[in-house]
Amino acid sequence: MTYYILYYFFRSSNIKFLSQFQYQLINRETHSVGAVMCLRRIKSAISVARQVMERTKHSALAGDLATAFAIKMGFKEESLTTEESTKMNIEWKQKSCQPSFWKNVSPDPTKQCGPFVPLPK
Repeated sequence: MTYYILYYFFRSSNIKFLSQFQYQLINRETHSVGAVMCLRRIKSAISVARQVMERTKHSALAGDLATAFAIKMGFKEESLTTEESTKMNIEWKQKSCQPSFWKNVSPDPTKQCGPFVPLPK
């Protein structure tokens, strides 16, 4: 089979600085799709996306459900933290958690790390 592979390695910009994978596969012949988003503690994200496509009626799984599915499919849970990601986290916090993708929250996300609450409307 031939696939289009859309993939992203994503380290979230939040106070916990969680390492996450996001992958999507599209079968060029059948147009079936398999994707995982916010997959944590599993390195073989592209293989998990393929299992979603081949073993479920879903097109995508996310977060803890994606991780639980991967474990049920026999994938090994392991830390995704590296020396480089730890260094990135420290530098990010030293820069007041910038860049931040929060908006319309308090405290000011351009100056602080949070925790954040919604601004009144």
